[in-house]
Amino acid sequence: IEAAARAAAFGKFLHQGQICMALNRIIVVEAVYDEFVEAFTEVVRGLKTGDPSDPETFVGPLINTDQVDKIIAAVDESVLTGAMLHRNGKVQDCLMEPIILSNVTNDMPIAQNEIFGPVAPIIKAEDEAEAVHIANDSPYGLSGSVFTEDLYRGVEVAKKVKTGMIHVND
Repeated sequence: IEAAARAAAFGKFLHQGQICMALNRIIVVEAVYDEFVEAFTEVVRGLKTGDPSDPETFVGPLINTDQVDKIIAAVDESVLTGAMLHRNGKVQDCLMEPIILSNVTNDMPIAQNEIFGPVAPIIKAEDEAEAVHIANDSPYGLSGSVFTEDLYRGVEVAKKVKTGMIHVND
């Protein structure tokens, strides 16, 4: 769980999520969902937001305020339809602290749109089969990842995800 939380934070917030390979949705099986959300939140709390010239900064500013407004609108609409603001980062001009949304469903704007910003929507799946179904229920799919204690099982799950490339335990 800890390794998955660290990798997910890196994959979501590197370059503020403004890269095509950034995680857009984090899908977690129900059996470990709560534990993952807490571990992920703890990792994210330690990420410094601010001036990108500071070597300690992990999350810098977004490209422009239009992008910030678009992201906030998707967050707000998703919250109105049932997502929970698990961590609400501050926003100042183009600088957004990481936002974590739990209780996300795959039909919410925050899950259905490519965000390109520091928002982590975490979706609960009943089991592995539902996680794969959710992963494949998107028009996007440049990159994906699977985390598991069993590397062989991770590769088998990865084969079921429709994406351009997929990482296992990375």
